[in-house]
Amino acid sequence: MSKFSSFPLLRLLIPFVIGILCYVYHLSIPVFVKNIIENFYYLFFVVVIVIALSIVQFFFNIKYFFSFIVDSSLFLFGYGLSYYQDLLHRPDFVENFIKENEYQYIIVKPTDVIVHKEGFNKLIVDSYLIYDKDQHFQKAEGKILIYLPADTTFDAIYHPNAYYLLSAQLKPLKHPENPYVFDYANYLKKQSVYFTANIKSTKEFQFLSYKKFWSIKDWALYVRYYIVQYFQKNTYLNKHSKAIATALLTGFDDELDNDIIRSFAYSGTLHILSVSGFHTGLLFLLINFIFSFIDPYKNKKWWRIIITISCLFFYAFISGFSPPIVRAAIMLSLVLIQQYIYTDRIIHTLNILSAAAFFVLVINPLFINDVGFLLSFSAIIGLAYFSPKMIF
Repeated sequence: MSKFSSFPLLRLLIPFVIGILCYVYHLSIPVFVKNIIENFYYLFFVVVIVIALSIVQFFFNIKYFFSFIVDSSLFLFGYGLSYYQDLLHRPDFVENFIKENEYQYIIVKPTDVIVHKEGFNKLIVDSYLIYDKDQHFQKAEGKILIYLPADTTFDAIYHPNAYYLLSAQLKPLKHPENPYVFDYANYLKKQSVYFTANIKSTKEFQFLSYKKFWSIKDWALYVRYYIVQYFQKNTYLNKHSKAIATALLTGFDDELDNDIIRSFAYSGTLHILSVSGFHTGLLFLLINFIFSFIDPYKNKKWWRIIITISCLFFYAFISGFSPPIVRAAIMLSLVLIQQYIYTDRIIHTLNILSAAAFFVLVINPLFINDVGFLLSFSAIIGLAYFSPKMIF
């Protein structure tokens, strides 16, 4: 019996992850494979071939043939998904329209709330349209980190779901000369941020209009912004308490000052300030505790499942869908379904973890480089390996 027979989802995850890693780390693959991924018609042809080979496997039952087809398909899926997520290959990438030392006119939309730091504020925006050399607005993609003056002028015109006209010189990210220090530029590029801009007045960042149709991400940002604003306007809490409460609820920890971070670090509780699976697990236990009074005999299992999963993903929603929260929400949802629906089956932790990793990487395959993603999944793998009697 194969070692993977007890872990089918892990077995399927491996070729998918290998495909992502091959793209992220520029590992060499055959030229015809790249052509398949980069050309839609080639890709369509491969899909047809895979379906045909699957039919052959069904009728002739050729050993290991179907496994090879599935592995190859998942590898191509992982590589192709990473390729299409990378802005560098797109003709509408903002870099293709920019000229050095020239002012650019770009219609942008915030992707997060304004971060207030000592001496400056900052905001990440997403490009939508850019005024090109032919004096026409062209569709553009790519995030820009904007540095703002350290005052409340921009807070008055800020709205999470509004369009703004950015008029500024865009500067490419600079990597540190010392290879052994933290590379902030590389960190930003993993978040699809490739340029910075310095803004001095609202004339360079003018409000245009509100967005008419809001996506799920737009609603998530608005709810997050509302919570942050609520605590900032709260007169009963001091500055440090506001920052801690905001970090715990929304994961917005940029306004925690160094004194707070050092205090928690020295006490060994710094992880509490970073929203993670720990917080999602506490929410899960709280919901179960409440249901133990409302439905002690577990007669309303569907209500339990719907309400619990909704609460878990709403928490992921307001936290900006960070990888550790999404991982925990998916895992706990699968555990809940197994407990109340598939009661006769025991789903191994690695299968649940593999399903969660697959869903997170489908959302954004570049999360494979995210420290939160790696630490979160590595910790659970370690717990699953060293504690085989765990429930989940």
